[in-house]
Amino acid sequence: MAAQPGQARTPGFLPTEPPPPPVDRLQLSLDIVEPAWLRVTVDGQKVFEGLAEGGTARTYEARQSIHVRTSNAGAIQMSLNGEPFERLGRFGKTVETEWVLKDGRVRIITNDK
Repeated sequence: MAAQPGQARTPGFLPTEPPPPPVDRLQLSLDIVEPAWLRVTVDGQKVFEGLAEGGTARTYEARQSIHVRTSNAGAIQMSLNGEPFERLGRFGKTVETEWVLKDGRVRIITNDK
């Protein structure tokens, strides 16, 4: 609606959410719902490689990055820094994902095979 003569126009705005607070670490929690081969690298060091059994859970913490490769992407439920994160892919799908922390923000790099 146009402003009538003598009426002040109120400028429009789009409400936005404040940016998330910066983070200084990564904490990745993995809940394995069925067997899946995994390789997990934390800050450049391989910390696990092998078959993760269904019904188990693992948590990894990093200052720079966490890289996960799995042969069964749908078998892994996860959370990043306490927030639920979508599954990496379908059951039986090989996927690599890396979470990189830079300047207080998390960058996610995914490579589907």
